[in-house]
Amino acid sequence: TQKINHLLINNSKTGNAIKLNVDMQVDSILEFTTGRLSLNGKNMTLGTTTQDGLVIGAGFNKHLNAELGYFICRTNNNTDYNLPLGDSTDYTPFSISIITGTQTGSAIQSQVTKGKEPNLIVTTNYLNRFWNIEPINFLSNVDYDVMYNYQNIADVIGTGVLYPIKYNGLNGWSGSPGSNANSILGITGSHNIAGKSFTWYGLNSFSNFTGAGNSSPLPIQLLSFNAVKNNQQVDCKWATAIEVNNDYFTIERSEDALNFNPIGIINGAGNSNLILNYSFTDFNPMEGVNYYRLRQTDFDGQSTLSEIKAVNMAVDSEVKLLSAYFANEELVFNFNQGVAINKLNLYDVLGRVVYSVDYNKGVIAFDKINISYLLSGNYFLELSVGDKLFSKKLIKL
Repeated sequence: TQKINHLLINNSKTGNAIKLNVDMQVDSILEFTTGRLSLNGKNMTLGTTTQDGLVIGAGFNKHLNAELGYFICRTNNNTDYNLPLGDSTDYTPFSISIITGTQTGSAIQSQVTKGKEPNLIVTTNYLNRFWNIEPINFLSNVDYDVMYNYQNIADVIGTGVLYPIKYNGLNGWSGSPGSNANSILGITGSHNIAGKSFTWYGLNSFSNFTGAGNSSPLPIQLLSFNAVKNNQQVDCKWATAIEVNNDYFTIERSEDALNFNPIGIINGAGNSNLILNYSFTDFNPMEGVNYYRLRQTDFDGQSTLSEIKAVNMAVDSEVKLLSAYFANEELVFNFNQGVAINKLNLYDVLGRVVYSVDYNKGVIAFDKINISYLLSGNYFLELSVGDKLFSKKLIKL
């Protein structure tokens, strides 16, 4: 292994990148002025077991060609790490923000591959690129957020909405809320078409990251799941388009959207490629807001979860914004019942928009959004629900 303190890449020649011929340890700084560095099947480690390294100047045509070999980034702190990954033509970086956990002496091993993730079998709408992100010597579970970028719009195959998803051999496919992956992970995730990026918040496991839309790498393809108030009861209905090795469904209910209990079981079809409709009625819902989700279980005992649906059984049907506040670098808000939010805007004291998002999460009663990049100060929140506008003044300490 070749050891160096500060590596500067300054290759003005066009064509092939500079190539590594040995594994390299960069203790302090990896800096790009121009040109690419191909790992060439070797590994590069940035930082030491006690000190993080720094990436400077990475961008288009000045990055690592990490198709063969691994870029290993030491992670000694709860902070942001930018992995300057790409291939022989495109710059496709991966960023990770570690929120909680113990990382001293640990590292993240990374690689990017141009092409369809090989386990994405049944799909016509996907990102033609995937990132292999794996932890090394993490001492405890971590909570983290990610952003990964692609450079070429041609990497998006098919049409329709894409969601961030990831795969590992133990748990199969996991996806952000809204996706139809094996299990739903994180607080929220989205695909920014204009920015050519995927963001995913609230994760705690690693694997191959990519994007997909109408994929079905799952035991079932869930077309819909809804919970609706019907007088003094709640009707839960769902439909599947594909079922493979599907044993049964469990309907689960919660009063806080965190702790769920089973309230009913409906047998699955085993194997089917027809559209099948299911239903379950909760005859004794709790007062106030009830949260419902669907758990699907295979014959081999593995299970996956649906999105959470909220139903308000309170007599007062008026929609109210109960609370909104900053906590642990997150913006948290809570309604008295499930609502379909159209748009969220956050303004600073000068009236400038500092955060804006169009919602596509269906009916929700609460949400958490990572805003760790915002400075301390006064802010103004606006939430658009139907033809109503809810607002609240907030203070970030």
